[in-house]
Amino acid sequence: MEGSTEVRSARLKELAQGMKLGTLTDAESLLLEKVPTGSCAICGPSGDDKDKRNDASGGGEWERSRQICSQFLVWLCTSEEARKQIGWRGIQIYGAEITSLFDLSFASVPFPLVFRRCRFKQGINLRRADLAELDLSGSLVHKFHADRLTVKNCLYLRSATIVGEASLLGSQIGGDLDGEGSALNNPGGMALMADGINVKGSIYLRNGFAAHGTVQLQNAQIGAVLDCDGATFSDASTSLDADEINVKGSVFFRSLTAGGEVRLVRAQIGNNIECDGATIDSKNGRALNANAVSVSGSIFLRSRKNENEITPFKATGEVNLNTAHVEGQIDCSGGIVIKSGAEAFEARGVVVKGSVFLCDKFEAEGKVHLQGAQIGGAFDCKGGNFVKATFDLTDASAGTLIDSGLNFRPSGPSDESLTVWPVHGALFLDGFSYNRISSEGRIDVHQRIGWLGRQAGTPFRLQPYLQLAKILRDSGDAKGSLRVLETMEELRRRDEQNTPRTGSCKGLRKLADKVWSLLLKWTIGYGYYPQRAIGALLILFALGWACYFVGYYWSKMVPAESSAYKEYASKGTLPAYYPRFSAGIYSLENSLPLVKLGQADKWQPDPTSQSPRTLIWFLRIQILLGWMLATFFVAGVTGVVHKQ
Repeated sequence: MEGSTEVRSARLKELAQGMKLGTLTDAESLLLEKVPTGSCAICGPSGDDKDKRNDASGGGEWERSRQICSQFLVWLCTSEEARKQIGWRGIQIYGAEITSLFDLSFASVPFPLVFRRCRFKQGINLRRADLAELDLSGSLVHKFHADRLTVKNCLYLRSATIVGEASLLGSQIGGDLDGEGSALNNPGGMALMADGINVKGSIYLRNGFAAHGTVQLQNAQIGAVLDCDGATFSDASTSLDADEINVKGSVFFRSLTAGGEVRLVRAQIGNNIECDGATIDSKNGRALNANAVSVSGSIFLRSRKNENEITPFKATGEVNLNTAHVEGQIDCSGGIVIKSGAEAFEARGVVVKGSVFLCDKFEAEGKVHLQGAQIGGAFDCKGGNFVKATFDLTDASAGTLIDSGLNFRPSGPSDESLTVWPVHGALFLDGFSYNRISSEGRIDVHQRIGWLGRQAGTPFRLQPYLQLAKILRDSGDAKGSLRVLETMEELRRRDEQNTPRTGSCKGLRKLADKVWSLLLKWTIGYGYYPQRAIGALLILFALGWACYFVGYYWSKMVPAESSAYKEYASKGTLPAYYPRFSAGIYSLENSLPLVKLGQADKWQPDPTSQSPRTLIWFLRIQILLGWMLATFFVAGVTGVVHKQ
């Protein structure tokens, strides 16, 4: 084997001389010795990555002995006779400086190309090239043009530094695109342009990856995962543009730092989007834009615990999940979203098969919009802070509503953090429907009514109260349900009374409405408490009993028939046939309309008495109130006053 290697090396040197490439440098000569076996040609002082003299991105000039002419490399890669002498491991170079532009555009290279910690100061051109594998780990490249590049295996850019635009438009990568720890520097422009790239494996832009400029992956196809954990993106207006990307696995943005917008508009994600502990400080208003994204797993925008430190997901700018479709859940536990006075968290029309978590110290400052959201599981706001937010749940739906601080809690200490809902006028619940309210204890109706009272006052909305009343009724709290309905009716009537009126007698009509509303409230609870009328009738009956008893004692109640009256007035006795007076029965007859027990027709307050006619007026008022209360009772029982 040694003889064969030496023969092939000698043959390569002979071919090189025939190409008139000039005097070979030490690095070029070394390479000709190594390529027959595929061994690495270490062109620097050592093969140690920690040796600063091998830092391709560092300053200082390298010796001429480390230089390799790009035309020499192109010849090795494209000459049929030269390629026959190269081993299956291909060309492996460490610590060399490649002079002039390395141009393999439209070329086909059947063996791997490995350039570790090398310098390409004039750049690389691989447009429409067809390579077996390319490794530029730790290298410095000034401009990297590889549109329509085809790599059968992997493309490695680990810890590489690329100055200027790196372009991989429409490229085909059979394995992974691995840019872990690399630095792409093109401030104000495109750091990585890879629209339409097709990567059968994963794209790794993680663990120290840094881009100064926009990374663009529009319409990219990724067979496994897009991993940007721990990456840093510059403060460009758009840091990462992955609109309409198709990722078969997950997208990882954990502990990512971005100074501009991160876009996943209309993306198709086969598993999860995980942004735990990420920080996105957008300058253009939007932090995370995943409008119309489709996620087969879940979306995580949570805090992340690293050793003893907890780092929240923090977005300074809008998080946009409008019309997203999520098969799993959206979990923002402990996240922070800030965009004062504008849209902070947008999820209009989102469809989530699982639950949505805005809990565990989740904090929003700005507008939180979930209009029309469809949440199949729980909507969990336990411990969330929305005091600086406008929270809009109009026409949203959820299986279970979970919050804290609005229910009776079991006895004993609790470390449960309370949900801080928006201030009055900043909560919108019209059309928000839910199947139940999760509560370890009984639902606190007073607190819940106060929660509904945080809504904007005008125009008054019935649905939130009807929804809460239904939940209470279904949970077995019929009394609480009626209390909610009574409050609803009171607020509805108050809103109507405060509505500006037109026409004549506006003040008089408004006063009449107030009086009528008060009558309905105190007598039958707007129809929800008709038993109140029974109580009022009992009070009226008892008061009448007392008045008539005292009146009879002072001879102010007399027979209604003239003959009986004459005998009673003259002798103080009644005819034998005449019924004796009963204050209780007399009061009962006059309190209840249509009830006849033989007292009201036979007895009356003395009409000839010269003393104050108080008893006569009381009788008239009693009859009037009796009719009114009875009518209200019937109206309440039959539902004439209210409609369920």
